Amino acid sequence: MAQAIEALRQAFRLAHEGQAVVPLRSSLPIAPFGGTMLTMPAFLAGLGERGALGEKIVNIFPHNPERNLPLIQALYILHQADTGQLLALLEGATLTAIRTGAASGLAADYLARREARTLGLIGTGAQAYCQVEALRCLRPIRRVLLYNRTPAKAEALALRLQRAWGLSASVLDDPDEVAAQAEVLITATSSKNPVFSGEAVRAGATVIAIGAFTPEARECDDVLIARARLYVDAREAALAEAGELLIPIQQGLISESDIVAELSELVTGAAPGRQNEREIIMFKSVGLALEDLAAAYLAYRNAVTQKLGREVDW
Repeated sequence: MAQAIEALRQAFRLAHEGQAVVPLRSSLPIAPFGGTMLTMPAFLAGLGERGALGEKIVNIFPHNPERNLPLIQALYILHQADTGQLLALLEGATLTAIRTGAASGLAADYLARREARTLGLIGTGAQAYCQVEALRCLRPIRRVLLYNRTPAKAEALALRLQRAWGLSASVLDDPDEVAAQAEVLITATSSKNPVFSGEAVRAGATVIAIGAFTPEARECDDVLIARARLYVDAREAALAEAGELLIPIQQGLISESDIVAELSELVTGAAPGRQNEREIIMFKSVGLALEDLAAAYLAYRNAVTQKLGREVDW
């Protein structure tokens, strides 16, 4: 995870220098089954000797958990950048969890209080474990507070965190109580409506919203948006997809200029991060193809060096 965070830091620096081509992802609704297919290509000219090229194909089917199937299923295809030849196929759901955690950790490095020890998680599905792993790389997290509509899922994660790192992990029955105690609060749900009250968030907290990725969906309410300094992974993507921002913009509560900075500006120092210990900060992540490419390229290079994976004649 520490390597993944640094890979993303490098990728965002390259993007700031104009060395990235990252189109907005395309979305194909699968209306009869309530699913969505996303395609996410990217090119990074400054990564490795020849650059890096790849795309992720993601299927998101909200009813899958009811069938004991993963909510997110994905495949990453990595190419040689100068010829287009296939280099590797990577299982994409795990890659997504790792890069999403790494992006949250990278954002927290600039936006969370240095001594933050209590992490709150609303939503304890496939993304949750890597979120904790990433925050632990950059902040002295000692206590984790969990909420899920299905308490058994939160309890299973609590046990896993205790066994993995000896963390104090507790399951609460009120998401507002999680929000009230958390110094860093992460929302990782599939909800289309706010999952906690913005009034509950404590002074000095950092809220990282990673779940909603469509214009009509949001995990955070207007109260939080009005209280917080706003940051995003990328402005163009956020203003195309992030309901957390688009809905209050349409209502006239905020404007596009209220977005303080995107990640590429934070990692290069072009824009400020946290300014004081009491301000509330919200970071909205919609997930970028840039992040997938950086993580996939790292995984590929590690696999080659460590002789992992399966080589296939093509």
